[in-house]
Parts: sequence; structure tokens; C-alpha cells
Amino acid sequence: MPLILAVEPDERQASILSGVVMNQLQAKLVLVDSKAAAVAAMARDLPDLVLLTYRLSRADEKEIIGRLRARDPLVQTLSIPPLGPSEEEIESGGGFLRAFRRKRVADKPTGCDPRAFTREIRGRLRRLERARAVPPPRPVTPTPVFYESRQTVPPAVDPWSWAARAPLPPTR
Repeated sequence: MPLILAVEPDERQASILSGVVMNQLQAKLVLVDSKAAAVAAMARDLPDLVLLTYRLSRADEKEIIGRLRARDPLVQTLSIPPLGPSEEEIESGGGFLRAFRRKRVADKPTGCDPRAFTREIRGRLRRLERARAVPPPRPVTPTPVFYESRQTVPPAVDPWSWAARAPLPPTR
């Protein structure tokens, strides 16, 4: 079961996110509301995926990702978009009197469909699974090179034959 760490201070967003992760992805979710809580949660357990709120400052985001990459460079990160109601929730809302209401522009969804976000999370988890399945490359060891220490003689001249030797100096 994958472990997902989500940094989301907004309670409404957090409730939608927890429903998505728990019900549709069957993953364990650790939900925190600040950078300090995220760093503490990462120290306890290394998550498979980290979801970061769009409200997080760039400095906090860089620090969380830096600490995460130092422990495992394969862990995926994803920004949490503003989540809106799904199409089913929009269609089912209003009951019997919904048919008599005046259509308003404000009734249109104002955020990302949670099902689309679920598909994105599922894709990131699959990518992580494939990356972890590939074994790390083995270090390349250089092939030993042997050098011959003596000089080679051309094959036409046999160094051990008497004819190839130089004449001996005269003795006195």
C-alpha cells in the first residue's frame, strides 16, 4: 500500500483529498498542514508520493523537496490544485427543486475534478513503481590492459639462430 504525504492547510481541500486518496486509491494518507509537520512526517516514514498545496511558499516547497530528494531521488511530488466538486456531486445537488432554479454561472465547478486528480496521482505512483523495479546500474570497471615488457623482434629474423648473430670479436 503506497504512502502519500499531503501538505494542505485548508480543511475543505483536505477533506476532499482524504476522500479521494482513501476511497479511490486505497493508499495510506498522512495529512499535515505545515512545512514543519511535513519534515517531521518525512523523518518518521519515507512517503512514495508528496502532494504539496499551491499555497505553500517557494522556499518551503524547495526545502521539503530537497530533504525528500536527499533520502530518495525517485520519490514523486505533485502540486494539489484547487479541488472542486465532481460532476456527480454537481448533478445530484439541489434535489427536486433543482429543476426550477435559475441557472447561475456560480453553479459551475470552480476547481479541478477530483477524479482527474486521482488519475494523475495513480499515474505518478505507477511511474514510481516502474522506476523502482529497474535495478540501479552497476559501476563500470575498466578492463585491465596488459603491456608486454620486452621488445618484439620482426618475425623474419630469428634471434636465436647462429646466422642472425653478429660475429664474435677476435680473441687475443
